[in-house]
Amino acid sequence: MTYRNKQEQTKPEVTYQTLSDFLQNTPPNKLGHILDLAVPKNAGPYPSVEKRINTPELRLHCPHELCKGVRFFRCVDLLVDKKSLDQGTLNYLYVRYQCSNCKKTVKVYSLAAQIDTILGPRGTCYKLGEDPPYGPPVSPGLIRLIQPDSDMFMQGRKCENQGFGIGAFTYYRRVVENQKNRILEKIVKV
Repeated sequence: MTYRNKQEQTKPEVTYQTLSDFLQNTPPNKLGHILDLAVPKNAGPYPSVEKRINTPELRLHCPHELCKGVRFFRCVDLLVDKKSLDQGTLNYLYVRYQCSNCKKTVKVYSLAAQIDTILGPRGTCYKLGEDPPYGPPVSPGLIRLIQPDSDMFMQGRKCENQGFGIGAFTYYRRVVENQKNRILEKIVKV
């Protein structure tokens, strides 16, 4: 077996996902291979080679009192370091989404994107961060239950959402140790 054949066999399979799936379900500090990263600047039978970032509709949780559930968020602002995305170079951008229902809640993503091919929409995207932080909402009942240690619990949540499982475990263990009597009382009531 030659060296070249060994290299071809060890190449990992790349799995692509949509940009909306990447933004909704991927924690910060992760790289994703995106199917629909870019769209042509002008539509029609002869699309331009010049590309702009795709801004799909997202389904995110809106905590506002008018919504309190999963709602559609649409892109309202896009800050890019250049007018168009260049092939083969990193393009840094901020994308701001707003809840379509209440028009109050905003979600901002910080991304580094790179188009793979000149004519195709595929590329790679690195999620640098997002505000409010990544993760599903925490139940208000749970926060009430562990009220004195809710800050410690939220630190554990932050660790868990960023992939630091052992750090999250440490925070959660402290919360359970501090609140074990209170939690057991609530279980007995139920």
